[in-house]
Amino acid sequence: MDIGGKYKNVTQVYNEMYPLYSAYASGNIQKPTLVITEDRKSGCQFFEAAGKYKEFKCISADGKSNVIKNIIERKNEKILLVVDGAA
Repeated sequence: MDIGGKYKNVTQVYNEMYPLYSAYASGNIQKPTLVITEDRKSGCQFFEAAGKYKEFKCISADGKSNVIKNIIERKNEKILLVVDGAA
């Protein structure tokens, strides 16, 4: 089979998802009033749209170096922080 072209050297990648916390880890789960994402891309756009229906606000930290500053500035909020492990 001749694949040729742009994707001729494609290799299969295996990804795995696993729970970090037990479903019973905490009986005190609270709804966030604020979601902070690491950047303004798709994650922030998703949570901005979801926040309109679930009554929370979403902001971007504008990069991983600003995450802590944003948390400290809003320490009285119930914050859900959304970051990834890239870079």
